[in-house]
Amino acid sequence: MNDNFEYSKEWYSNVYHAQNQYRLPEREYTELMEEWAAVGYKERLYGVLNASEQFIDFNNGKTACEIGCHHGKSIFWMCERYSHISYNAFGFLPVAIEWCKKW
Repeated sequence: MNDNFEYSKEWYSNVYHAQNQYRLPEREYTELMEEWAAVGYKERLYGVLNASEQFIDFNNGKTACEIGCHHGKSIFWMCERYSHISYNAFGFLPVAIEWCKKW
């Protein structure tokens, strides 16, 4: 194992998100999602989904899982597009989990 690599819940919470760059507790859903869409994240996700539709039948009552969802942008956009699918999301950061539960 490489001694220069560290990844843990504590590192994710206390180092990666230490600057609170997303300011999740005070952000509204629409504000944050529009911010991410404006820099191209939604368009890129939809491009991947378009390409995936030739391999995955999204119309067959599937369940999707996102691991490391943070504030849920991908899964929220997938819910917009595929509202008939059930979704599960897992994340590490307590503030992000609580934020997602609000919406």
